[in-house]
Amino acid sequence: MNKHPRRTPTPPLVLNDGQLYTQADVCAFLGITEWTCRRRMKEGKLPYRKDGAWLRFTAADLRTYLERTGQGQPLLNESR
Repeated sequence: MNKHPRRTPTPPLVLNDGQLYTQADVCAFLGITEWTCRRRMKEGKLPYRKDGAWLRFTAADLRTYLERTGQGQPLLNESR
């Protein structure tokens, strides 16, 4: 029995304009840890929204971050 099963790669996140994303979604999309995500939010580098006690991110927030950091273009859902 294999003690360490292979992890299946996470499919790329497709950004939809009307959808809110969790911190876990953003971390997986950007390939960063939760700690790094929180640090970038605190530094004002990663825009976010607060929904009560929950942190949420919009597609516009992620596009802004990607443009600032020069990390490339996200996959966009063109069907609106």
